[in-house]
Amino acid sequence: MARSLTTAVRECPVVTAPGAILACELIGLTAAALTATGVETWYPALTRPALAPPDWVFGPVWTALYPQMGIAAWLVRWTPAPGTSRRPALGLFVA
Repeated sequence: MARSLTTAVRECPVVTAPGAILACELIGLTAAALTATGVETWYPALTRPALAPPDWVFGPVWTALYPQMGIAAWLVRWTPAPGTSRRPALGLFVA
């Protein structure tokens, strides 16, 4: 019998969730550090649509998205899915 998502999440190693979140945050910090100087030159020169959000929104939004991506990867890894492989999903996530 298949376990429910709630049961599966309770039984999976919780210590790996912070690791997945930290890995995603480190990737985000690395990307930000590598592109910080370039963004200052080309991004302001773009012709942006009228509905484009203000520049200050991007930092908080990406800071919130990276932990959510870590949690999603953790759930994909530890949630039981009978008869399916998680490798393609996690491979696409890492790519």
